[in-house]
Amino acid sequence: MISRLLLALLLLAPLAPLAHTPLAHAQTTKVGISLSHGAAGVGEEVFLFAVPKRMGFFAQEGLEVDAAFAPNIVAAAQALEAGSVQFATTTADVVLGLREKGGHVIAVSSLRRDNGHAVAVLENSPIHTLADLRGRTIGSVQWASMAGLFLTGELGTLGIGPDDYIRVNTPPGPAAAGELRSGQVDALAMWDAIFAAMENAGLKLRYLDIPLSRQLADYVLASSDALVAGNPRVVGGFCRAITKGIVYTKANPDAALRMLLAEYPQLLPAGANMDDVLKRDRHVLDRYMDNTLSGLPEGAPIGSFRPQMWADTSRFFQKLGRVKGSVPPQDGYTTSFLATCNDFDRAAVIAAH
Repeated sequence: MISRLLLALLLLAPLAPLAHTPLAHAQTTKVGISLSHGAAGVGEEVFLFAVPKRMGFFAQEGLEVDAAFAPNIVAAAQALEAGSVQFATTTADVVLGLREKGGHVIAVSSLRRDNGHAVAVLENSPIHTLADLRGRTIGSVQWASMAGLFLTGELGTLGIGPDDYIRVNTPPGPAAAGELRSGQVDALAMWDAIFAAMENAGLKLRYLDIPLSRQLADYVLASSDALVAGNPRVVGGFCRAITKGIVYTKANPDAALRMLLAEYPQLLPAGANMDDVLKRDRHVLDRYMDNTLSGLPEGAPIGSFRPQMWADTSRFFQKLGRVKGSVPPQDGYTTSFLATCNDFDRAAVIAAH
């Protein structure tokens, strides 16, 4: 216990000055964000919360931010709809579905250019294409979640229906890796952070692309119509702070991870060697960030929406019966904050310490 406390204090020590960045606004506004997974880990909470908080990016916007974790993308959006938080991470289809029901959740920034969903098989697996999945056993966290839905849709285009393979629910983490290693499942449909963690555990994986995953809009930062209209300074400031977080994290991943561990010391195993933890987490973060900014030209605005993807998303989820199509896809997001989100000196943010 003492060892763990000392490690946490060592982490916090060099970062303490960052918490005292002077406010750019006379009045501090308290806001909350609901992150759409059950607990902290190496993912978007690095650049959406830990880095902008500890680097003072929120404070520079006159914001005091609290982060809470929701069980899933729907619960996160519902917390936003209920007014218990001002921001949430969720997906495009959830936003459209809520708006069809009279809700007021709206996407203000796109968080990932590539959703990171793929099919993983063992390195020596005889499966080399999606067509080879016919007759196989495939594991996914939930087949109603994104990776499972996208794979089901993609296999459908190949004439492979749900009855042509065996679908099982496999929890992420060691259980999924164990089932793949033992042959209980032939393949896993999951996402980049989970796969990187499996690789950290020594599993040699080969990946099959799910093209549909890159054609549809997915992860977004959402706020509310009321806040967008009534207090654009808060929305724009929050978005700019997290965009700075993305830029800083991509350029300074080890420093960003130290901030995550300082913010969530429970992620630091008791007695763990810091270099080993950073090496493990760095592999996960690198994979996550590569997909977050996938294909984005150097210096291009971060967080832009691609209308065709939203249109395709609406059509895809209409076929599944999860949205009705009664709300135009473009009503699910606003482009009003793109310039504000990116209005900062990137070189200065990268060099900040």
